Amino acid sequence: MSNTNTNTQPVDVAPQAQECADWLRTLPGVISARPVSVYFNTGGARSETIGGALYVQELTPPVGARNPAPYRRMGIYLRRLPACYVRRIKPPRNRGESAVVHKRPVCFKPDSASGLDVHEWYIGGYYVGEAREPYQPMGENALMFPWDVDGKVDDGERTTYTRVPVEVRDV
Repeated sequence: MSNTNTNTQPVDVAPQAQECADWLRTLPGVISARPVSVYFNTGGARSETIGGALYVQELTPPVGARNPAPYRRMGIYLRRLPACYVRRIKPPRNRGESAVVHKRPVCFKPDSASGLDVHEWYIGGYYVGEAREPYQPMGENALMFPWDVDGKVDDGERTTYTRVPVEVRDV
């Protein structure tokens, strides 16, 4: 089943979102994980809905870190990369390698109804490839994180990022 929303038909992403939340709850330090749908509103053909999970994780810095205090990180685990982020995907040359993603300069602005701070979010990591136990059991995925430092995501970049509105809803 495709989880792409073409603006003409609603798509049920609840099963994928629930699967993400269930898996995240098994990981060390994950305090909470709830299934969500994320609608990327590009205003065009790349608008889509992707299932995922909003999670909070408590992490401990590695030994020798300047600040050894534990901290919490919030993120959204998406079942795949948003189309508005991907310029093109270069397939792997050899079995066992992952694909290379050439990205578009985008960041994301949750709407106020999402209940999230409305600062910018960004793709902080992704995996494109087949499912691999135990680290990538669902295959392709992406991680979105809030930009929680001073300034904007694209400060210091050569290109101004496109801000894509997103709606994050519980499913």
